[in-house]
Amino acid sequence: MLNSSSVALLPGYSTDYETIVIEEMKTLYVKQSMMSIVHESCLFIGLTTYEARKKVIAKMTAFLRKTPILFSDTKDICFFHTHGNHNLNNHWFSANHILDIHSSKNKNHCNVYLMNGMQMEVPCSKVSFQNLYNRALALLTIQQINPSERMKRIT
Repeated sequence: MLNSSSVALLPGYSTDYETIVIEEMKTLYVKQSMMSIVHESCLFIGLTTYEARKKVIAKMTAFLRKTPILFSDTKDICFFHTHGNHNLNNHWFSANHILDIHSSKNKNHCNVYLMNGMQMEVPCSKVSFQNLYNRALALLTIQQINPSERMKRIT
C-alpha cells in the first residue's frame, strides 16, 4: 500500500519478488505486482478505482498517456510512471520525493536522485523523465485549486 513515505515502485526482475517498494527509511521486496499495488492504493486511499482516477485526471490535465496518478484528493500522494503499465522496465515515482535528475552515460537512461539520499539509474531519458515529473507536479498544483474551480476543468 502506498503512503506519503512511499518513494518509488521498481521492477523486481526476480522469481522471489515482483516489485521493490522504496520507502523513505526502508526497502521492501514484495510478491505483489506494481499495478496491483497501484490499484489497491487507489481504492484504499482515494476510494475510487485506478481507471476512474486516471479518467478524471486525464480530463483535467489532457495527459492521456502515462497519466500521473493522484491517489487522494486531500493528501499529496502523486506518482508518475516511466513506461506503459505492461512494460517490464516500468518504474513508478512519487513526485514529492524527487530531488534531482541527471543524464546518464547510458543512452536513454537518467540518474534520479531521491530525497532519502538514494540514487538510481532509470531506463528513461532525462528529457522524458523530466517531462513526466513536471506533469505530476502540475497535477499537484491543480490539486491545490479550490474544488469548485477544479470541477470547471472537468466539465
